[in-house]
Amino acid sequence: MNQLAVIQRPQEAFLPSMFIPIKFSIIVGNMELTQFRDTVRTSNYSCAERVDAIGFSVSPIQRRVDLAAVTRSDLGFSKKVSYEEIFDQIENLGHKRCSDEVSFQLRMQFGNQDCGERLYVLPESTEGSCGKFNVYCVGREIGVGREFEGKQYIRTADRRLSSPARDDTFVFELIQR
Repeated sequence: MNQLAVIQRPQEAFLPSMFIPIKFSIIVGNMELTQFRDTVRTSNYSCAERVDAIGFSVSPIQRRVDLAAVTRSDLGFSKKVSYEEIFDQIENLGHKRCSDEVSFQLRMQFGNQDCGERLYVLPESTEGSCGKFNVYCVGREIGVGREFEGKQYIRTADRRLSSPARDDTFVFELIQR
């Protein structure tokens, strides 16, 4: 059975409330920090160094986290907007950016991702190496050669360099009311 979360849009947006289904339910806090870091490092993700950053942590208790996935048009944007505007809108609606742990757990637990699908996740901590703000891209390769085809990845990208496309999908943590 699909659970639904109600998202109330801010009054100034003049948009009706909408229902956004829970797209993913993942478990966090299922590993100690050392085990989590080792698991990420051995997965050969291109941004594995993030788990060694000062302040990186994992949940001290095991719990379920419900995530939603929306496009910019789902959020009521009809014109080009920045990543920051999209994630600000999500926060204005009372939902949360994902922790770094949630971002990596999504990659590790979402094994049946379609080839070519990309999900953009803005973590709570947005400082990357060299001080750039980053967004995680959780995806699965398509048609890139036999050794890469179907390979799952999590990468960081400088979200200041481009605007999201109309059909880009953004992931955030649903806060149930």
